[in-house]
Amino acid sequence: MRRADAHLRHIIWALLVALPLVVAYPPVAHAYTTESPEVKAMVNKALNYLEGQPELPRRLGGKSLIGLALVKGNRPQDHPKIQEAVRACQKAAKEIQQKPRPDVLYDLGIAIIFLCELDPEQYRTEINSLMTAMIRWQKTFGGWGYLEGTYSDTGDTSMTQYAVLAMWTADRTRAFEVPIDSATKVCNWLIRTQDLSGGWGYQGEDPGSFQRVKQLDVQHSLSAAGVSSVYVCADLLRLVQATRNANAGLPPALRIVRKESARPSQGPLTDDVSRDRLRNSMAGGDQWFAKNFAINNELEWVYYYMYALERYQSFKELTSGVEVPEPQWYNVGVEYLKKYQRKDGAWSGEGGPPIDTCFGILFLTRGTQKSIAKAAAYDGRLRGGRGLPTNTADVVIGEDGQIVKTPFQGQAESLLSILEAGGNDDIDLSTQEVQIQLSSDPKQRERELIRLRRLVKADEYIVRLTAIKALHTTRDLDNVPVFIFALGDPDPRIVRRARDSLRLLSRKISGFGLNDDPSGGEKLNAIENWKDWYLTIRPDAQFLN
Repeated sequence: MRRADAHLRHIIWALLVALPLVVAYPPVAHAYTTESPEVKAMVNKALNYLEGQPELPRRLGGKSLIGLALVKGNRPQDHPKIQEAVRACQKAAKEIQQKPRPDVLYDLGIAIIFLCELDPEQYRTEINSLMTAMIRWQKTFGGWGYLEGTYSDTGDTSMTQYAVLAMWTADRTRAFEVPIDSATKVCNWLIRTQDLSGGWGYQGEDPGSFQRVKQLDVQHSLSAAGVSSVYVCADLLRLVQATRNANAGLPPALRIVRKESARPSQGPLTDDVSRDRLRNSMAGGDQWFAKNFAINNELEWVYYYMYALERYQSFKELTSGVEVPEPQWYNVGVEYLKKYQRKDGAWSGEGGPPIDTCFGILFLTRGTQKSIAKAAAYDGRLRGGRGLPTNTADVVIGEDGQIVKTPFQGQAESLLSILEAGGNDDIDLSTQEVQIQLSSDPKQRERELIRLRRLVKADEYIVRLTAIKALHTTRDLDNVPVFIFALGDPDPRIVRRARDSLRLLSRKISGFGLNDDPSGGEKLNAIENWKDWYLTIRPDAQFLN
């Protein structure tokens, strides 16, 4: 009964996320995608405007934003203005220890995002320097804001959105390991500072509890900043997963077109954020926009708002698994941008032509959607050469002149660095056994296990196989769902390893009879049998899918 109740809650949650997609929007003449000729023409015209500017903005954030817009517009990495932005970021990374301006967090967040989108490998040093400073300047209550002056004691929703997005981008491109405590604190702060209406204000009034209070200056741009950041934190901390059965019982007209998640589903990285509060916060933000959605000249900072709106909608798609090919919110935005693009290609509002033009480009190109798709490419990828151990004493030449590999031994972090960010042309992990030592610190050990478990969904079989080998040595019953999932792997070597691990943990020597090269049907039967067994000892178990 408990599993049925949980399933029902997931269905309700998916519907809460999806239903706002069918609310009434202002009428538009056409339906658009990023590939529509009108959209491409607007983007190209706007890019030409940026390229024709004699100088970039003075501030680091402005330079980085223009660099980011050019990257999203598929301009080459060696583009002069992109490289000018890179030099500004490199200079800032060297000088970051100096006393910063009170509003430096705007600049840091955009600079980090820009470098991660451009090349997280090449600019890893700069990203780490900027990220370290940004984490250091996080307020004790969780948000980010002005470092001095009138608002130095509060968190700024606007600044915080870029810090959160920077954390997610750095994490997903493997450029920086984001502290879980930092992400947890900001997630809870965002939930606490949500207005009674479901929107967000400028300077968060933190009640110190999860009992919402009235926030000041609630508006579209800040509400988009707040709700998008909650969605980003939820994904960063692996706190929500797309539900695949949300169509159950719905009439055809309301059924949802669903795509596979852009990332493998994984277990949560923290228990310090309430899943119920998180979902309520998301639903509240969704309902606020269902009631108040608009894109027009009556809104303040409308272009800045449109970038936050696109981010919100993109992470909402990722979380719910729902993607509408020509969403109405996008159509409304395209029509607005068509109407107000100047002859020189720019858009101009409170941010000024260069900045607002960047926001227009990021909206039209679905910049966040691109980032999410790009981030998926980093999961499980072996990227040649980094993180390799320098000690080759365990490599022996056999009598036939072939290299013989002895077991990979060492700290878990060494293996994780190879699998997540390394590349391994010299050490053939497919023929090596793996013996790793997990951290003695319980929290660090759990993080290492979480990282290993998520690698069972990597694209490369060698990563999946090595992760299964490493998990096998931990003798941890919490790994059972991972081994059960691996029984369905297309590679028989991985299936055999997972089967043997399950037999060892369960002390069922013959298991459920899976042979060395089973058929698809035999795999499915074994998976169901092992799930039933595990539920007898862990009734609340959750399985990967």
